[in-house]
Amino acid sequence: MHQLVPILSVQGPSMSSRDIAALVEVRHDKVMERIERIAKKGVIVLPQIWEVPFVDASGRRRKARAYIFTAESKRDTFVVVAQLSPEVTGRLVDRWQELEQQQARPRSPAEILIAQGEAMLAVEREQTDQAERIARLEQRVDWMGSDTGYRTITAYMKQNGIRLPISESRQRGIAAAKLARERGERIGNIPDERFGSVNSYPIDVLDEVFSLAG
Repeated sequence: MHQLVPILSVQGPSMSSRDIAALVEVRHDKVMERIERIAKKGVIVLPQIWEVPFVDASGRRRKARAYIFTAESKRDTFVVVAQLSPEVTGRLVDRWQELEQQQARPRSPAEILIAQGEAMLAVEREQTDQAERIARLEQRVDWMGSDTGYRTITAYMKQNGIRLPISESRQRGIAAAKLARERGERIGNIPDERFGSVNSYPIDVLDEVFSLAG
């Protein structure tokens, strides 16, 4: 069990799991679960858990447990956010820069550009690693789908050369789930390194969903 210590003892810029939850708009307990899952796989080092102050929905100041990432573990925050919501990694870069600027001396324009480049490079490397893991997973999904007649949204799009923003692919998944339920067809479930598991749908359902959406 982690020992609770005052957050005020942190030296230098830091970011809590509550800050990450606010950035990606995900419940804090879900963010903590994802951090623990990633750390269990050895992808990141499990950060220390501390008692941190926050303001609840009623405007009251309270304290609760949260994981704390320091500047030394900044790279791990990009890993966590890339798995929770890749779309907001840019906001994470901005937030770290704000935290660092509050602590550091004024930096020259050249130093700021270098810091931005290093942060974005860390994001790109993590997203590349994640894409490779996803590709390996999708290969297994494709093989399973050849026997079952099911595909995940990602596998179906890849097989048919379809490229969509994440928000639109999620909408297709919602539509596929609704159509499958209306037809009384089973919705499959495939292990996924990003989210734990993802749904798979009958190919005929996906054909109709993507054709109707144009």
